[in-house]
Amino acid sequence: MGLTQGGAARIASAKTYPQPSPSPQSPDIQGQPLDALIHSLEKNFHSKQAHRISLAYGAFQRGKIDRAIQGVDPIVRPASKLAPADAYIDYAHWIRFQAYRAKAEKAIEQKHYALVNRWAELAIQSYLKIMETSPMSPLTRPSSKDLATVELVLGDANWGLQHWKLSQSYFEKALFRLNAQNALISVQPASFAHYAATCRKQTTPACITWLNKVKASFAAQSKEVAAIIEEFPEISDQPKIKPFRAQKLVTTYRTGDLDQTAFTAALQLSLEKRSSKAAQAWGQFLNDYPRSGLRIRAKYWLGQSFEQDHEAEKAKKVFSDLQNEAPLTYYGLLASFKTAQPLNQGIEGELPVAIDTDPSLQPNESFHLRRAQEFIAEKAPELAALELRELKARDGISSEFLLYLGMLNSLAQNTATGLQIFSDLGQRGFEGIRTSFGLRAIFPRRHYALIEKYSKSNQLDPILVLSLIKQESAFDENAGSSVGALGLMQLMPATALETESNIPIHRLHQADDNIRVGTTYLKKLLDRFHGNIALALAAYNAGPNAVDRWLKTAGPDTTLTEFIESIPYKETREYVAAIIRNYFWYTYQIHGDRLNNLDGFWKSISAPSPKPQNGNA
Repeated sequence: MGLTQGGAARIASAKTYPQPSPSPQSPDIQGQPLDALIHSLEKNFHSKQAHRISLAYGAFQRGKIDRAIQGVDPIVRPASKLAPADAYIDYAHWIRFQAYRAKAEKAIEQKHYALVNRWAELAIQSYLKIMETSPMSPLTRPSSKDLATVELVLGDANWGLQHWKLSQSYFEKALFRLNAQNALISVQPASFAHYAATCRKQTTPACITWLNKVKASFAAQSKEVAAIIEEFPEISDQPKIKPFRAQKLVTTYRTGDLDQTAFTAALQLSLEKRSSKAAQAWGQFLNDYPRSGLRIRAKYWLGQSFEQDHEAEKAKKVFSDLQNEAPLTYYGLLASFKTAQPLNQGIEGELPVAIDTDPSLQPNESFHLRRAQEFIAEKAPELAALELRELKARDGISSEFLLYLGMLNSLAQNTATGLQIFSDLGQRGFEGIRTSFGLRAIFPRRHYALIEKYSKSNQLDPILVLSLIKQESAFDENAGSSVGALGLMQLMPATALETESNIPIHRLHQADDNIRVGTTYLKKLLDRFHGNIALALAAYNAGPNAVDRWLKTAGPDTTLTEFIESIPYKETREYVAAIIRNYFWYTYQIHGDRLNNLDGFWKSISAPSPKPQNGNA
């Protein structure tokens, strides 16, 4: 859960700092505790225009399509031609666009093809008005994908009217638009079948190209591929074209970054248990690269080297400093096991101080900030989230304002953007996130009821699944990776079909379907690796065959910490470590329990048989 209105109330009841203090980065702006800023937001940012838009959008969400259109008509068609343009006119056109699109989709279900054309054309006109009236609107990017769905509906309608050439044209416009956004999976199999049927009536080079693209983009056993082959069977005989890679006469050779090279050499000494030389290497690394992104990892292994070399006091000092410096990291967690000091002892119960503006904001950023504040005040979080996605963390913005921006994203349930902001604050070492507020914002619990439901049916720990989803997608149902992974649990379509053969690929963006299939797949991986959670997590990210290869080089006495450090894929190594970190803090947040070791993540398996990790290795 992000900071919903209920969350805001809980913050308001928490202990606050007694006196507002000036922001150290913005000395002319007085900081205030977050509860005061929330109160100011709810009191001072109401807007008649935002209220009207919120009511119309709420009507649309409840299926009151005509009421939604009527709600924005006074904005789109003001009584006087001399009336100034409404500040939210882009939202008025957007709501009309969404409403007419919904009407067109309903008409296609009822096979009222003439009505489809009418509603779809009105939707397209509204979409064009967004771009015409509001150059800074955040609505054109999400609406571009929606425009493709209107073109798909027009393709289906003209197929029904047997207007083959026109139908084919609309389908190809939609496919071009969706392919550019890596979103072909949103097309229904029936639409692919209709497009293939128009290609049967009028075969063109573009048809063959697009049908081959669809065939290459989906698993061979998918409903999407079956749909086009049924209507255009010749496409199944098309040879798979291998990409041609031209050889260059000149090649650029890159050496590894100096800090990475030094880190790798020091780590090898640690893994070989050459503790004295390792301690020297780690000390030299920290001296030479004090701002390296590998610094936290290096500090942990320096402490390990001192411990192995029986330098207890030095080890204790390093681990204590690391725990205090980075309590919300995996390595801060490992350090707490060494010190036997509760990791949560550095988490403040008081609310941090923030500011609600920043002198370095650009005009477009101030524009989006104001509209986000007004939408939150009107209890329209989805609309606020659209504006907040236009506001990113950057070096010129103060940490105190970024904290406020992170709070706005939590109120808007805009988890992915909020987590990016809090990650930036963590890298800055900003103390304001080491609070109970920071924990709730950094470790939200969205979709937890569904997670519990499907975890129970697959005999999984729901906190493990929650921790995985946070790392995979930051709770963004529409998340998609560059390699084609989809939804909350970032499932590859082929993997999803192997797990549940009748799942339509486009439904992987639905929370219920994604979590159901994802938890089933995770359970299969856990069974494959005999309950070893760390290995299953690594396999979930990198594939089980990669984990099998890594285990062949792991010695029988390999610990959990050593296994994670030896993972050759940076993404997978950080992924497994982050999920373990997530699990610790979610367990503390949900049950109030504090893990004292990581034994549960590392169970011995055959050939090789790693020994359990007890947190003191």
